[in-house]
Amino acid sequence: ILESISYSSVILNGLLNDILDFAKINEGKIQINLHPCAIQKVFESFYKSWEKMANEKGLEFHFSIEDSIPEFLLLDQLRVSQIIHNILSNAIKFTEVGTVELRVKYVPENETQGDMIVEIEDTGRGMDAEELSRVFEPFEQANNSITRNHGGTGLGMAISLNLTKLMHGQLVCKSALGKGTCFTLSIHTTIPENPAQNNIEAPHLPLANKQILIVDDLQLNRTLAGFIIDKMGGKVTEADDGPHAIEKANENNFDLILLDVHMPGMSGLDVANILHQDQPNLPIILLSADSKPDIPENLKEGIIGCLQKPLEEDMLLSLICF
Repeated sequence: ILESISYSSVILNGLLNDILDFAKINEGKIQINLHPCAIQKVFESFYKSWEKMANEKGLEFHFSIEDSIPEFLLLDQLRVSQIIHNILSNAIKFTEVGTVELRVKYVPENETQGDMIVEIEDTGRGMDAEELSRVFEPFEQANNSITRNHGGTGLGMAISLNLTKLMHGQLVCKSALGKGTCFTLSIHTTIPENPAQNNIEAPHLPLANKQILIVDDLQLNRTLAGFIIDKMGGKVTEADDGPHAIEKANENNFDLILLDVHMPGMSGLDVANILHQDQPNLPIILLSADSKPDIPENLKEGIIGCLQKPLEEDMLLSLICF
């Protein structure tokens, strides 16, 4: 029963996050923010984020990036990462044996512009023609019996397609039942001039050299928050549940904890209560996909605020005061 409750909590948490993102896109509240991105570093991060999960399933996970790709490209790193992680998550989830491949290419148009092309291919169950025709429809997966075996909210691919369109890109899927699936993301982009000058040096970043613990049961949420922290100069450590968060907090001197409220087994408030007893001055920011929780009186000094997921840089800046 407890396992069933925990699984349901994970699905509900993921569903709330996806619904909020889907609603923001439909209401035109998602803004595309372009900045110079170090392509090799970004995609190595994608690979490392999912390598452990692939290995735990006994899958081979291959990553390749063409030598000819520019060192920097103008992209919205947060939104590109959201798309890539949605696809990688599904690729690993629906592949029982074999391989998952992440390939990055670049097709130049001229000296300053071109198309970044990302291919994610797996040897999973694949899809028949009918399933393939509905792959980008919202909530489609939630109506499919596959969800009972693999989970999922049914919004990830619809969100990915809409984000791709906002960036004036293309996202296509090729698949055959029993032969695997390949998603191809293509984004027209620009090589920035003097990217080092366009990026603020680490000493002037708001979280420069600060140690930040991100606690969330969903890998995608941790990764997206991690990109924001990294961009702001912080050093990221991750924990996927309450007990791991407490363990890591006791082993390290963190400057800030970003703590998911709704986690299976031990809630964020439970974790905050335990941490506050040993480290009453440790600042904690709660993260929630729905309404803000009622914070007990004994925690109000330690909890400096509550932000809605997915995390936004401006809202985080409004709370930190290092």
